[in-house]
Amino acid sequence: PYFALPALKYLMPGQNCFGLFVERQTGGISNLIGVALFEARKPIRSFPLPHLRAFESIHSYLCGFVLDKEHTADARRMIFEWLKTNRHRWHGVYINNAAQEDLFTEESQQIALETGLKWTTYSTWQRAILSTKNLNSPLHTPSRHALKDYQRHMRNLQSAGRFEWVVLSGKRPLDKSIHELIRLENMGWKREQGTSIASNPNHLRFFHEMTTAFNQVGRLFFTEVHLNDICIASTINLISGP
Repeated sequence: PYFALPALKYLMPGQNCFGLFVERQTGGISNLIGVALFEARKPIRSFPLPHLRAFESIHSYLCGFVLDKEHTADARRMIFEWLKTNRHRWHGVYINNAAQEDLFTEESQQIALETGLKWTTYSTWQRAILSTKNLNSPLHTPSRHALKDYQRHMRNLQSAGRFEWVVLSGKRPLDKSIHELIRLENMGWKREQGTSIASNPNHLRFFHEMTTAFNQVGRLFFTEVHLNDICIASTINLISGP
């Protein structure tokens, strides 16, 4: 919700989006175990029938279903059953940037088979992730060429002044880091092409509301490169799950 609600509010106003919510009843108490956000799409040349597209904004890196890890099969089965029931209204679902483990596990494939659904893969690619458990330990040993390149860059930075690489996290306000990232991104080619966050008031509002919400629950961290106490590079990282 920290991402989807601001995106719906500022990036996709007027779009025909809706949510499917799956709840589990236990002792008269309802618990949310699954969410699927969709955008109803009209026929297009590549898909000449009314269809659904899994919610995805211009800033989304992943899309698909959000499922409780303790009740993944039940939540997925309910979503698939709902899609099957509405197959005459919407003749397919397109999911862009779906994680392989979301749709193509043996369990997921079996549930799809039971409900008469079939997923078709258009393309696959690898995406880098950063584990928050070992921020100071590389996941694998870099190649000799990459290591020499890294060491050369480090020597150049250190010769220019006092160099620091810092990680900023926790529930403390990270307003300064948010401001620095926006400032840095707006200094280069993205500003010239009009694609930086600061170039569009709605994207700026989305970014502030989204980062503030993630920050309040401790699921946001920045990595910054400082040279003589001035931030010269920054990355923003959203923590998925725990």
